[in-house]
Amino acid sequence: MDEDQNQTPSCPIQLKNTQRLRGMLTGNIVSKVLSVLSSMESIGLNLPLFLDFLSWGDQECVVNVKIRYECTTLMVSKEILSILECWRSPPWAACSTDVQAKAAWLVMEEFAFSCVTEVVKELQGIQELSLCPSDKVSDSGLTHFLIEDMVLKLSSPTPGSMPKLWALLQKVS
Repeated sequence: MDEDQNQTPSCPIQLKNTQRLRGMLTGNIVSKVLSVLSSMESIGLNLPLFLDFLSWGDQECVVNVKIRYECTTLMVSKEILSILECWRSPPWAACSTDVQAKAAWLVMEEFAFSCVTEVVKELQGIQELSLCPSDKVSDSGLTHFLIEDMVLKLSSPTPGSMPKLWALLQKVS
């Protein structure tokens, strides 16, 4: 086991706080959500504007400690994956005929394609490492390349490295 695998990352305080809040959550969730939505509406915000401002906002939002904390809370949360999954494939209410909910699927697909495009560009960056000169075309020449060079190029946190491709390869292995 290498050194990185021995180190357990500490649980971010935001994650602990969300877990604590979820554990204390009681009562009607719908009423809580409606209360927040009503509050946002009363100050001229809706959910898309709120999420946009929470994520980026303006320079004041970016440097505001409370806003940065809450944005980080969302980004490190266990809930973020299920939120994204629901945006990609929203749960349907019984007897619903609402086609608008499916619109996020197209946006999520477009985003996923942009991420895949970045990985493809990284793959093009290692093309020279996997080329076999014509004078070495043989069984051994076609199957021989320096694994160490490939791993170094993929995993090193330096300019020209391929962090997304490396992460993808680690995830599928």
